[in-house]
Amino acid sequence: MFISYYPGSSGSRASLNLQHFNDNELPADLTKDDNKMLCKGDGNYYYGSAERCDGIGLRFERDRYTITKGGEELGFCRLTSVRTVWDPKAVPATKSLGAPVSHITAQCASVTKTLVLYNSKGTWYLEDKGR
Repeated sequence: MFISYYPGSSGSRASLNLQHFNDNELPADLTKDDNKMLCKGDGNYYYGSAERCDGIGLRFERDRYTITKGGEELGFCRLTSVRTVWDPKAVPATKSLGAPVSHITAQCASVTKTLVLYNSKGTWYLEDKGR
């Protein structure tokens, strides 16, 4: 939970903004539909249909994410930890100060990968921090 304060201006009331997020869980948007995945396009990721994901795609499941390219499965990485933190520098669609950012660590074939994932203004951003 994150609470932020917005002072009133020119006669308006001050307000508190409350946002919830879960630690140790994948963002709900990623796992709500089995036929959806994060697809790379124009440098960012969008949440789209698995059949129309021409480039690199990531389908998140309960304990792993599957990597595809052009619709063909390349392999998968088994999740080892999901840590979600509040980042005041993340820019969400609202006027709030920050947003939840997920750090997803997974064991791939011969390497451990860490993905940093957050949603801003309706677009998913994913950074591969490697290891």
